[in-house]
Amino acid sequence: MWVISNRCGSYYFFKPTRSAKLLTEKLRGYNGPVVTDGLETYNGVLAETKIPHAYCWAHARREFFKIESHDPSVTPILDQIDKLFEIERRAKDFSELKVLRGQESAQVIQDLKRLLLEEYPKSRDGSQKRKAIQYISKRWPGFELFLNDTRIPLSNNEAERTIRHAVMGRKNYYGAGSHSGAETAATLFTIIESCKKNDIDPRTYLLRVLTWLTEGDEIETPLSYARRIRQ
Repeated sequence: MWVISNRCGSYYFFKPTRSAKLLTEKLRGYNGPVVTDGLETYNGVLAETKIPHAYCWAHARREFFKIESHDPSVTPILDQIDKLFEIERRAKDFSELKVLRGQESAQVIQDLKRLLLEEYPKSRDGSQKRKAIQYISKRWPGFELFLNDTRIPLSNNEAERTIRHAVMGRKNYYGAGSHSGAETAATLFTIIESCKKNDIDPRTYLLRVLTWLTEGDEIETPLSYARRIRQ
């Protein structure tokens, strides 16, 4: 089960493969940014589609957090990453976020880059610390991409939380039983999760969709339906 998610909706789709090449079709016509973890298979696909590729700071932080208990030298690095998230939480809207990123986050990024350069030669070849530094360093342009684009969140935690529903379902009811069943589940996951994100009762929305279908009306997405009823 795959998911593309943001604060306005979630799109689940099922494919019997983990190949990121299928994203080429899903992202056709889209030219906004995409945030992913460091999985290498994403890189070629997103480079081919010329989509701005940002990386998740939560995943980068995790690499250092795992070793902090026995290597306190990484604590200053973690502190700098935590500052980025603290700055984000202070923003009340996107205009304020743009200012804060320009005035404060940019400086934190420079300080963090300096720390990584200083700590790299102090780490042993093949050590977890060196691997954690390399994880960020070789993806650096994607990690700092958020500074100039307020559409880019610091992490892909939203997508991680969204896919967890499907993972828990797989454990609780032993999967979908067939590929067609998984595709149907993906459709229902998409509708229900998108309704929840727009404060719409999923049952009410599904009943409206059935009415639109029987009357031959155009079907509204959960987001467009939510906007209309609030007006």
